[in-house]
Amino acid sequence: MSFPALLFLALLGTAVLGFISAWFLQNEKMKALKEENARLGSDLSELKERHAELARESEINALTVENLQHLLLDYEQKVFDLQRKLIEPKPASNGQVVDETKPKYSLPNIVLEHDEPIEEQPTEPLVKVIKNQPDEEPINDELIQAFKRGVETEKAGMSS
Repeated sequence: MSFPALLFLALLGTAVLGFISAWFLQNEKMKALKEENARLGSDLSELKERHAELARESEINALTVENLQHLLLDYEQKVFDLQRKLIEPKPASNGQVVDETKPKYSLPNIVLEHDEPIEEQPTEPLVKVIKNQPDEEPINDELIQAFKRGVETEKAGMSS
């Protein structure tokens, strides 16, 4: 073999070894990139799920705030209506407007002047006298006797 053929064979072997090593390194890099891509994909899916969950919570919170605002407006309207009912004058039965903020009945301003001091007069306690009426007892006895006779006649009527 001649020197140029040997040189060609050596260069060809080096090229093949370079090609094989480059292919091996690229294959290893590709595996590492695929693993990184899979990890990033799982992280991305977790972040998408978290984003969807936060979006649902945000929507629920927005609806809750909106419902609370409606309730607040309803309560404010009710309070306003009650205040208006309390403040506005109502028509009386005779067609006149009655102002309910003023008292319906007012006492005239009567000034009582006492020149003399009021003297207390001693009083004796009242004694209540209860008299037994003689006809009360016979009426009660008569009623009891009539009841007993009625019960006895009823028993006699049932047995016959």
